[in-house]
Amino acid sequence: MFTKEFWLGDNGALVRAIRTWAQTAAALIAAAAFSPFDLAQWWDVFVVSGTAAVLSVLMSLDRRESLLAPSPVSPASSVEQDPASADYQPAQFVGGCGGDMR
Repeated sequence: MFTKEFWLGDNGALVRAIRTWAQTAAALIAAAAFSPFDLAQWWDVFVVSGTAAVLSVLMSLDRRESLLAPSPVSPASSVEQDPASADYQPAQFVGGCGGDMR
């Protein structure tokens, strides 16, 4: 979390926060009957966009914690089996459009 890459990398927390800020500001300006001369509307845009940017940073902190913890992956699911082997069993399709939908 205290690395330059985490904050300023290609997909760093501050880069994502700035993108979120810009996207929120653009959406607010486009969605409203926006007057560029009304300072109250600019203030609203900055406050809402700033809140979205802060939330983006907080979500990045949460994402960083999840990157540190290993995800549970069963060894059998990560290894592909050769269809020619004797113990090969194709994956079973679960759910979807077919089958009994009771």
